[in-house]
Amino acid sequence: MGILIPFTSLIFSLTGIFLSDTISSKMTADPELETLCKQYLSINLVYCWGIFLQTYAQRLLQAVGDTILSMFSLIIGAVLNIILNPIMIFGLLGCPAMGVRGAAIATVIGQITGAIAALLFNCFRNPIIHVRLKNYHFKWQDVADIYRVGLPTIIMQAIGSIMTFVVNRIQLLHVTQITKNTFTIIS
Repeated sequence: MGILIPFTSLIFSLTGIFLSDTISSKMTADPELETLCKQYLSINLVYCWGIFLQTYAQRLLQAVGDTILSMFSLIIGAVLNIILNPIMIFGLLGCPAMGVRGAAIATVIGQITGAIAALLFNCFRNPIIHVRLKNYHFKWQDVADIYRVGLPTIIMQAIGSIMTFVVNRIQLLHVTQITKNTFTIIS
């Protein structure tokens, strides 16, 4: 899984750089909301490697049965995000008010901090799995094997997001604002 992080991150980062406008325009007909969506996506997607790295390091801990340290790394990132959100959104403690951009930056900082915590837990507390890049030789066959095994799971994970996107698109075209807000709240 670790060898796929750079490739997956690159795909999402490029999506954030080049397709944030398109994705945002497909999500809403409200120009103000579209702008806010683009602001959030352009930051969150470009710096998505933090969440991928955090997930990878947490799964290594879980694989050896250490769900406690995995949970702690998640909590560290989430608590930091909760603390930074109001500071960065509203401009508290000398930080400039950044609105939605601040929320996205706080999220990314939380994810990267959680990733660092999980990696450190692996380095110092994981007695079984030791990730070493020394003498590692990249092989495309490894990537193909991982995708061959993991593709069904990738598709299953994506179905929920795709369904929500499609329902949102249908609502944009045919449903009242009250119904859209209700669906947003319950989903």
